[in-house]
Amino acid sequence: MTGFFSFNSRSLTITRATATFSRTLGYMPGDLVSSPLSRVWPDEAEREQFIQLIGKGEAVGDCPADLTSRDGTLLPVTITAASLDTEITCIVSPRRSGEQNYPEIKGHLRSFDSLTDAVLIFDPDGIIQFTNAAVVALGGASSPAEFINRNILEFIRPDHVESAVSDFENVQSWRGGYLARYPIRDLQGNEKWVEGFGAAILFRGQKANLLMFRDITERKIAEDEFARTNRRFRDLYHLVRMMCDNVPDLIWAKDTEGQYLFANKAICEKLLGAVDTDEPVGKTDMFFAERERKSHPGNPDWHTFGEICRDSDTIVLESRRAERFDEYGNVRGKFLFLDVNKAPFRDDEGEIIGIVGCGRDVTEERQVEE
Repeated sequence: MTGFFSFNSRSLTITRATATFSRTLGYMPGDLVSSPLSRVWPDEAEREQFIQLIGKGEAVGDCPADLTSRDGTLLPVTITAASLDTEITCIVSPRRSGEQNYPEIKGHLRSFDSLTDAVLIFDPDGIIQFTNAAVVALGGASSPAEFINRNILEFIRPDHVESAVSDFENVQSWRGGYLARYPIRDLQGNEKWVEGFGAAILFRGQKANLLMFRDITERKIAEDEFARTNRRFRDLYHLVRMMCDNVPDLIWAKDTEGQYLFANKAICEKLLGAVDTDEPVGKTDMFFAERERKSHPGNPDWHTFGEICRDSDTIVLESRRAERFDEYGNVRGKFLFLDVNKAPFRDDEGEIIGIVGCGRDVTEERQVEE
């Protein structure tokens, strides 16, 4: 018996099962779809261990398992599997030892055409021996014959050929299955991205590789765009950070609870006493004020800044408009006078999500005026 089945990694229900796999377990084709995985794999500990392995994002090669047929008979098998999105696809083979562990798959070729995933069988030199119907559609061909006796490496983009060869050799050397992505070119010259995993098999009495894969081009495009957006965001954030950290004025943003979302270098050094610009995030003015006061419990004049900041935040949130304040007090034993501008921090929908502010140290000017 060599067969295939897939199950959902979240619901642990069987989503697909080939006729060969179903009949081996005593079921009619289609009977197992939507059944709980435990129906055919009752050993919970064994099942959980397998799911943990596959959950690490790598393919699992030759995992021993004891499946149960409809009449309760235990069937020792090995499973080669990989997780493609939320679906885990499994190749099931009889459990044998030594070289005989390669499953002979020739008699089950017809069942591959029922799979939506593409299936290729190729010899150790990369020469394609078999394709299912899904390969024909994915590869831009009109029939499987257009692929037979061609080298699989012809279709892999040149800069990925070396890694593909290494993957194929690993499978034949029994170093486990692999889950990999490759950019390919179909017969029409269109570039696509595929993701798949492989297993070592016997085909027509000879060692071969079975590769099961699917088109992930749209997902890859979305992932690349997401990565580009993230890079642009990081670049913009670093630019804003450098600008804010290179001005002497204090600049910050807080949420509606008074917790810092952003703090520039000046406010960290002149007011908060933060170790770096990351420390204020998620903390309030009073956190830093209390920390300073506790460091000098015998000196009530050591740090008197704190409450005044909280009060002016409340005024802006209630007025829903920009306000200007004089904020002053002792910071680490020295008098500090700030000319502060605060305004509501609004999101794209115009909803107030916090406060933005900037403050200028005008201590010397005010002392001169007095």
